[in-house]
Parts: sequence; structure tokens; C-alpha cells
Amino acid sequence: MEQKKTKNWKTIVKRLLVVALVLSLAIPLVPQTMVVPASAVTQAEIDELKDNASDLRDQQKELQNQLAAIKEDKNKALEQKTLLEQQINKEFYSAYLYL
Repeated sequence: MEQKKTKNWKTIVKRLLVVALVLSLAIPLVPQTMVVPASAVTQAEIDELKDNASDLRDQQKELQNQLAAIKEDKNKALEQKTLLEQQINKEFYSAYLYL
């Protein structure tokens, strides 16, 4: 009876070792396509990111246009300032000459 129990345990241990060996050899053979990474991105997320990028590009273009308009206004203001200074200088010299 003791011998039979020992034989059963040995058989169970041998079978478990065979199963472990087969699994250790079979797992690397599983194609990577069946393994889904935890950080998988959906197509909807990709499309949303593309839309966001497009919106940001549009906003950047609008800001560039606004900056160009401001620069034009600044140039006009500087030109007006220069003309006013010239006018003041002429009036000053005219008044000085009449003294």
C-alpha cells in the first residue's frame, strides 16, 4: 500500500513537471498579435488627436495673422509719430525764427 502511494505521488509529480515543461516551451510560440498591450490606442483616439492638432494649427495661423496686423498698425503708428515730430520741429523752428 505504501509503495502504491509513493508511486502515485511520483506519477503526479512527473505529470506536473511535463505540463510545466510543455507550457514553458509553448508560451514563447504564441504570436504577439494575440497579446494586446495595455497601452493600446484606439482609432477614435487617434482621430481625436488629429482633429486637435488641426484645430491647434488653425489657431496658430489666426494668431500669426493677428500678429501681422498688429505689426502693420505699429509701423503706421511709428510713421505717424515721426510725421508729428517733424511737424512739431518745423513749428518750433518757425516760432524761433520769428523771435
